[in-house]
Amino acid sequence: MKLHQIAGAALLGLYLQAGNAETSTPRSVTRAVADWTIKDGSVGLPHAGDEPFESSFSKGLLRSMADARAENDRQEKAYPDSKPPFAEISVVVGIPDAVSSYRIARVRQTHKTARVTLDWQLKGDPTVARTQMQLAPQGARWVITNILYGTGHPPRSLSQALQLRD
Repeated sequence: MKLHQIAGAALLGLYLQAGNAETSTPRSVTRAVADWTIKDGSVGLPHAGDEPFESSFSKGLLRSMADARAENDRQEKAYPDSKPPFAEISVVVGIPDAVSSYRIARVRQTHKTARVTLDWQLKGDPTVARTQMQLAPQGARWVITNILYGTGHPPRSLSQALQLRD
């Protein structure tokens, strides 16, 4: 192999590694989920295989969402005139209102955890909703382990909301 081929291969490797590193930062994971939320405007619980949820949320949080979705389905069948708990709430924003934009207000990161604060602009309303996404490494990538809603003390959280109740 010639020197210019070795140098080219090394540069290509660095380029590809830099591209992969960008997709696994707390900021980029948060941005992928936030962009999807703005684009889709989805409420309710995501389904298995929905992206970016499948690759952006921890395995434990995905299991809890699947359990909550099954409970929603059970309640919907048992009480067809009532709405199940997650029927009109966005799991990302924590409110039923549609959002038009977001801003990443702060990123705090250590080796083992990260917290990304987002401000969401509600559609047709000057109100701003705040969430904090908590992330941790899972294998070679960062994943969302919980979402804190609002600024109350103690804050409401996705993991609390997903606890199944009979």
